[in-house]
Amino acid sequence: MRAIKFRAWHRELRLMGEVLNLPFDGSFMEVDLGTQEKPYLTDPLEEFELMQYTGLKDKNGVEVYEADICKVSVNGLSWTVDFHCGEFYLKYEVAQGHTATSSLYGHTCYDDLEVIGNVYENPELLEAEK
Repeated sequence: MRAIKFRAWHRELRLMGEVLNLPFDGSFMEVDLGTQEKPYLTDPLEEFELMQYTGLKDKNGVEVYEADICKVSVNGLSWTVDFHCGEFYLKYEVAQGHTATSSLYGHTCYDDLEVIGNVYENPELLEAEK
């Protein structure tokens, strides 16, 4: 059984953190930001982009979350992790408006998958390939 974990990107503060408390009513969420100035924060859910842990780790033992950017050594391309229709996918923009996808769980070898960033903190990693 995989761990159910989340992380969150605070839109205004532009900081990523581990979700400590996510109430069922969706009112306020507690996030560990890991900084001295703001060790943790309690804000309305609308202030955050929420990302779920896939239950998988990359070749370096790094946990893979939604919105991560992963380099796949087989083809050298950077793919983003997306969640759609109840499944995690690797997604690559082939051309403007056209994407290729591959089931993350159908990926045969995690030894060739490496998390290199995420779409919020490192959008330049995707722009470099276009």
